[in-house]
Amino acid sequence: MEALNQSYFDDTLQELIVQIEALLFEGLEMPPRYRPAFDLDDLLRMDKATRFESYEKAIGAGWKAPNEVRALEGLSPVEGGESPYLQQQNYSLAALAKRDANDPFAQPEPAPEPVAEEQPEEEPVSEEEERAAIVEELKTRRARRYWEKQRTSRAA
Repeated sequence: MEALNQSYFDDTLQELIVQIEALLFEGLEMPPRYRPAFDLDDLLRMDKATRFESYEKAIGAGWKAPNEVRALEGLSPVEGGESPYLQQQNYSLAALAKRDANDPFAQPEPAPEPVAEEQPEEEPVSEEEERAAIVEELKTRRARRYWEKQRTSRAA
């Protein structure tokens, strides 16, 4: 049913609405900085999947707060939902501003120089033991690459 409603809007109403807006602009001799526009939110509420996807993107991009979207859907607000969220794993803009209030670009204190510990001298390793260690390291690296490929192919 939603697909039919969207098709009706796309095929019938949208062109008429665009023409009415253009006629209003010309007929009222409005300055170019003003453009008449109908509020189509209720008309476009027909397609739930697209509407919810656009809400998700708006909240994720930080230009709508969760409570704004809830109000559009007729839902009551939730605690903490009045602040927009943005990446750094979706902290509110208010929390990021509070975190960054003390010069976020300041250079951190340099780490103290490590104290060199005396290392005991290593015993000489035979050529055969050295080869065995290299072969073992190569096997480990190959196994890591194999499991990394397995993990990325499952994620795709």
